[in-house]
Amino acid sequence: MYITLYPLADYTNGHLNPFTIELDGLDLDGYRQEIAKGLWNNSNPATSNVISTKCPDCEQVFISEQLDLCPSCGEGLGADDQKPTNEEWIVCDSADVPKRYVGEYDLDPEFFEYSQFLKEHSWLEAEAVNAGLDAEVSLDDIEEAYSGRFDSDEAFAENLAEEIGAIDSNATWPNTCIDWERAARELMWDYTESNGYYFRNL
Repeated sequence: MYITLYPLADYTNGHLNPFTIELDGLDLDGYRQEIAKGLWNNSNPATSNVISTKCPDCEQVFISEQLDLCPSCGEGLGADDQKPTNEEWIVCDSADVPKRYVGEYDLDPEFFEYSQFLKEHSWLEAEAVNAGLDAEVSLDDIEEAYSGRFDSDEAFAENLAEEIGAIDSNATWPNTCIDWERAARELMWDYTESNGYYFRNL
């Protein structure tokens, strides 16, 4: 997953200096630091509006801060470690990030809860998680509610009936003549479908 940002003051003055951040493995603090580094490396001095500091030892960047001591590692800092930068940013583009988390200017902090959820529930496809969110299933409930992926409500109903033993494997006609359309219609009072993924209503 990636997001590409522009330094805002550069953007509003017609200078397009995008930088891209790989989001996989980042928490919110790590993301904020990657933004700071992006602003440090890509801001146009002519349109920059604050003085920022970069520690040469730990390479942490502090936007809109003129420091003589690094808060992260304690390294002494001076004028050579400072330069003009932008202090704000705007979203240019993103890849593989659900649209609900991408705002005009930044990612929603809840994206990092989503990212952590995917990491901790690797057996669930990202598409299934996204479908659950589209169906207004909360992240906390998706694992419990998830009931599989099927081509139709009828296929889902037949599979569920087999799983719970509602169909006698030795049944013969006419007991095999089930109206699966009607069965699915009644079953779906208790389930929600989203992009072919099914979730139990909790």
